Amino acid sequence: MGMQRVLSTITLFFVLVTCGFIQEAGAGSKQVMKYYCVAPPFSPVNTSMEKMNEFLKKESGGDLEMALFPSGQLGPESQGLNSLKMGAVQSAAITGVAISVLEPKANIMMLPYAFKTWEDIETFANSATMADIGKSLDKKGLKLMGVGGYGFFNVLSKKNFCTDISDYKGSKIRVYPTPILIDLYKTLGASPTPIAFPEIYTGLQQGVIDATDGTLDSSYASKQYEIAKYLTRTDHLYGWFLYLVNKRWYGKLSEKNQILVRDGFEKYSVIARQETKKYDAKVMKIYAENGVNVMRLSDEKRNALLKNTYSIHEKYRDIIGADLLDQFYGELNFKAPL
Repeated sequence: MGMQRVLSTITLFFVLVTCGFIQEAGAGSKQVMKYYCVAPPFSPVNTSMEKMNEFLKKESGGDLEMALFPSGQLGPESQGLNSLKMGAVQSAAITGVAISVLEPKANIMMLPYAFKTWEDIETFANSATMADIGKSLDKKGLKLMGVGGYGFFNVLSKKNFCTDISDYKGSKIRVYPTPILIDLYKTLGASPTPIAFPEIYTGLQQGVIDATDGTLDSSYASKQYEIAKYLTRTDHLYGWFLYLVNKRWYGKLSEKNQILVRDGFEKYSVIARQETKKYDAKVMKIYAENGVNVMRLSDEKRNALLKNTYSIHEKYRDIIGADLLDQFYGELNFKAPL
């Protein structure tokens, strides 16, 4: 009886995989493109996909639509990326942090103080370097369809502004547990503390952490600003989302639907980036209304922090690829500190 239950479970699993999860794109059948994202539904990366879904339904005459699963409903991001590779979901917006685990070239998206302005964001989103990352992902079964984001990273602290390296000394700063971020704060003399996102609010309350590293999007969503009242606009990183589709699934779509999916991501990824910029401005207004003190780094202080952390760029040169890194610097007109 025990063996029969095991066999039944295995049979059910393969039925789900072949009939439900790995959705073949046969001609003449309605296509539902499952979409995964770890960000909340109100984040621009996802509201733009709601608009794309309406576009696909209208232009396909109802033959093609999306099923949206924001807020990590289908599991943590590592699981979402694996589901995309397997074809359990057909599309996703995956952060640059998560992509860097799969593709080493993507570490270029997290180099500290490389991106300074919104113009830099547009330049990189449409760059040859981004296209090179896309080609590498293509070899791994994923097609890069568009580029979104979730804003510039900043430091939100309970105690003080963080404008000089001395401000970081000994400070317990919550970071996402990725090597570049941990290297960054260790270099600055801080104590990087990778606690889970849902624990940030209580961590600030209880003194487990003094400050957080992240975007306005994330600090607003978790209401960190209710406790931490010193926001330093360091803009030391930019949070990237890459819109990806499963290559095998995409290849089985009709030519018409391939064009619709391609055009949809091309159009609405641009809208996502535009809306992210507006969303940052909206959050800044809310922070001002809630008594958050804000200070933006001067060019002089930013350059000083870059100089102190530039060793991280050199550490990742061989991982990213020297030629690609130099190409990236040229595209952004980035100059190594003297």
